[in-house]
Amino acid sequence: MKKDDKNPNSPSGTVVEHPQLKRAKAFALFLARCHAHNHGKPMPDPASIGPAVFTSLTPEMSRKQQREKLIAALESAGFQVSSERET
Repeated sequence: MKKDDKNPNSPSGTVVEHPQLKRAKAFALFLARCHAHNHGKPMPDPASIGPAVFTSLTPEMSRKQQREKLIAALESAGFQVSSERET
């Protein structure tokens, strides 16, 4: 092994995923597999599963704060949320 191989600033051919994203993606795949198993659907392709998004809502928060956190979580998951309310 060369000395340059141990240098953390040397460019690497692989991209390392953050451990938190790996855990969230694994949990999302687990939930998708459980849902498929419980409802008689085919097992999902692991490549199609993205990381799960979690947010915490507490009763002490105002409705506006809860709404803002929920919208931020949905948008980070890739959903487009409109600010207009349809009735």
